[in-house]
Formats: sequence, structure tokens, C-alpha cells
Amino acid sequence: MDTRKIAVACFIGGALCCAVALIFAPSYWWFGLVAGFAGGYISYEFREVRKAIPIAFLRAVGRKGVNAWKSTIAWAKVWFSQPHPFFYFGVFLALPLTFVFAQYIFSSEPITGPEMVIADIIGLTFVYCEMVTLLAFLSYFIALTGALTVERCCWVSAGDSVSIGVREDGYREIPLTYANAARWTMEGIFTAMKFFLWDLWRYLAIVTWKILRFFARFTWHLFRLIHSKERVLCAIDGTLGGAICYIWLAPASVSFVQQALLVIFGGLLGAAFGIANWEIVSKRILHYVPVNGTA
Repeated sequence: MDTRKIAVACFIGGALCCAVALIFAPSYWWFGLVAGFAGGYISYEFREVRKAIPIAFLRAVGRKGVNAWKSTIAWAKVWFSQPHPFFYFGVFLALPLTFVFAQYIFSSEPITGPEMVIADIIGLTFVYCEMVTLLAFLSYFIALTGALTVERCCWVSAGDSVSIGVREDGYREIPLTYANAARWTMEGIFTAMKFFLWDLWRYLAIVTWKILRFFARFTWHLFRLIHSKERVLCAIDGTLGGAICYIWLAPASVSFVQQALLVIFGGLLGAAFGIANWEIVSKRILHYVPVNGTA
């Protein structure tokens, strides 16, 4: 049973090593080493890894993090249950604009390899998210920001028959006129400039630090829960098989079929290394595990 698990894990590690190396070749082929090591390490007893992930997540975030996560889920449910016309307006209108931008990108820059496709997809995704945000909020966000943050007021339609005064929450009700809208827009521009030039970057720095700290703690707890000699064996042997196969055969692999066979052969070579290491070195030479029921 252990031999079969090690063979499968080493095959995955070797195949993943070759596949990633081919994608980022030639300058960054060594990314395949990292991917092969991680693939071989994680794929051995993957069911154990899957069970350990939520435990490591809870240990990493702590009790306060769990409560914050539950609060975020509850907030998201409430948010999606309410109508958000400006947000959906941005979502749908950004699609054709992003398509036009994609046509310009792909026509002006020739695609030289898979890494170029990945970079373009990531860039277009980022552009689409920016367009959604811009179109959803630009319609009234600048004026609303100026009104709420600078003058602490909210607007009402000039033709509404309501008494203009101070609301219970402290905001003054002011009719929406051309002069007021122009003043609120100027105030909103200055407020937005301060936000994008200082507040946003400070917030992103804080969030990035918290995310990195969380992933570091999560990785450490996950490592403590799943680490074993067999995982290290799978990580090393799978990566070794994939790396050897890539270095020897990648220059001669031109077509897609040849590259697919290279990936499969890398996995098979990694599995062969893993089985040989487990059956010969670990069992019969180093005696890490019993052989045929005897120590």
C-alpha cells in the first residue's frame, strides 16, 4: 500500500515538475523544481492533508480569527441578499470594455509562449476588476464622498416635498442642485486623492502583512500535522525524476504531443525513483521500515 501511494505521489511530483518547467521555460524552468517538490509532498496521503487543512486554518487564525470569519460570512450573506444596482451595472458594462481592451492587447503584442498567455489573462482580470469598480461607483461616489465626509450632509431631490433639516443620525438634508453637486464633486475629488495617495496604500500594507503572517502560520501548522519521512521521499524523488526528464528531453520536445509525453515520462521516472528509494534504500539498506513483517 505504501509503495503504491509513494509511486502515485512521485508520479504527480515528476509530472508537475515537467509541466511547470515547460510553461516557464527557458528562463524560469526552475519553477518546476518548486512545483514538483510541493506536488510530491502534498499528494502523498492527500486525504490526510485534506483533513489537516481546516485544523491548520483554525489554529492559524485563532479564536478571534474564527469569529471574524463567521462575521464576514454573515455580512456577505446579508450583502448579497440586498439589491446593488450600481455594482451590477459595473459588472455587466465592464465586459464589453474589457473585451475591446483584450483585442487591443492581443493584436499589439504577439504571444510568444504559455507564460505570455498567463500574464495577459492575469492582466485582463485586473483590468476588468478595475473597470467594474470604476463604473459602479464613479456615477455618484465622488459627489457622495464630498457630501458625507466634508459637509456631513446627504442630498434629497429638489422637488421632494420634505422638510429640510438635520436627520437623527446627525447628517443635514440639503437639496440636490447644480451648485451643490459641483461643490460636493470638488470636495470629493480632494478626498479621493488623499485616499488613493495615502490611505489605500497604508491599508494594503497592513492587509498584506496580515495575509503573509497568516499563511506563514498556516503553513507551519499544516507542516507539523502532515510531515513524515514518506512525504519528504515523495517530494525529493518526484522532483528529481521530473528535473532529470526535463533537462535531458525538453530541448528535443517541440510539439504538444512530445511535451505531453515528456510530462508523463517525468512522472513515471519520479515514480520509479520513489519506489526504488522506498523498497531498496529505506527498507533494505537503512531499515527505516520492516521488510515482510520483520524489523
